Amino acid sequence: DFLVEEAAQRGRQEEDEMRIETEQTVMSSVQDFLDEEAAQRGRQEEDEMRIQREQTVTSSVQESLDDEAEQRGHQEEVHIGVNDELPEGAMMSSSSGPLQETLYLILKEEAAITDSANIAQSYHGHIRENASCCWVSFPGKYAAGWEALVKEHHADSVACVFLCTPEDGLGRHSEDPQNRGKCHCQRIYGVRDFRSFGYLMELQPPYTPERLQRHEEMAAAMNAVLVHKDAPQSTKEEALKQAEERWQECGRVASWGCAWYPKWLDRVSEAVAKGQRLKAVFFPRQVGQGKLSMEELSHETVDLWDNIGCGGSQKCELATLDSLRKQEGSKWDYEEVDVGDFLGSEFEAGCPVYAKTLGKGGEEWRRAVLVRQKTRGTIGGKISWLVRCETTQETFEASDLRHASVSIEQIQQACGPALNAPGISYEFAPAL
Repeated sequence: DFLVEEAAQRGRQEEDEMRIETEQTVMSSVQDFLDEEAAQRGRQEEDEMRIQREQTVTSSVQESLDDEAEQRGHQEEVHIGVNDELPEGAMMSSSSGPLQETLYLILKEEAAITDSANIAQSYHGHIRENASCCWVSFPGKYAAGWEALVKEHHADSVACVFLCTPEDGLGRHSEDPQNRGKCHCQRIYGVRDFRSFGYLMELQPPYTPERLQRHEEMAAAMNAVLVHKDAPQSTKEEALKQAEERWQECGRVASWGCAWYPKWLDRVSEAVAKGQRLKAVFFPRQVGQGKLSMEELSHETVDLWDNIGCGGSQKCELATLDSLRKQEGSKWDYEEVDVGDFLGSEFEAGCPVYAKTLGKGGEEWRRAVLVRQKTRGTIGGKISWLVRCETTQETFEASDLRHASVSIEQIQQACGPALNAPGISYEFAPAL
């Protein structure tokens, strides 16, 4: 009996232990479920609170913007380009007085030439009445210098002539009074091949509609053949053949003509008559080099475009001046100037400029401050500058510059007197 009772007691004890363990397991599961449910409710409440806060902030911001817009009233920011007209109602007034309009002016046109083939406007020279000196010869391949020279940000006379349209004389020839029945080409250039005389014009990309139109018009005026640099070889061969034929048909004279020469000589003669001191500009560190006599100009063995001292047409100009000096005396004397010195006086350290540089989208113009001038090479040397971009403070090297003030003046002229009206301020913001 004792053993039976003990066994029964152990059985009840084991049952109690199993029941307690089961209850603990169930309670633990229930607690885990309750904890997870509470955590989920907490996250949901947090999300709801966050959404509510965001809505509150958004509402506050919108109210602030609405208030600001209401306070501004009809003050607005006006954007115009160089060739745009001022928007209607640019000058407005209210009971509290005139409103202030700010115009952000964006430079659209290209800023300067890169070589003589890209000069967009003719220049006929300008002899000032009271000038003390006259610039009579300049290497046009120095873009910044040519720009500064012909924009006349100085008090000097300029006898240099460049004709870039048929109306102004591109492709035209003038009879040489010293060689009746013939134009000046034979005396100042001699006989050159069709390539040297420009009957084949090779256009490099980009082939924008504006560039294509300009070069097509130039080629037509010069009776030259225009071909793309990346054209198929067969196209180039045909262009060569046509160019040589046109050279023959035109009498083997310069495609660009010689009408510029008597116009240039008239300007120089006018300056000499006024007693002005003549100045001729040479390549960097090549002052006085590359000059020829009038007789040497037409020699077939002489290369007028050898990049020594000065350009081909400059050699004609300087030979003419030397010849006249021999005939008529010292009034035809001229001072020889290094292009680096000329550019140094035109673009001094610290002056504001627009400088061409290579950006992500290709070549672009940036407003900058000139740091210093650099000179490279001695044969056809390149002039360049170190400049610092006003926007990014980046320092870079540029060989094409223009005076920053030129663009402002062009914009003022394009926009008319309204730009200077009271109540309007403006900032110049070149596209970067």
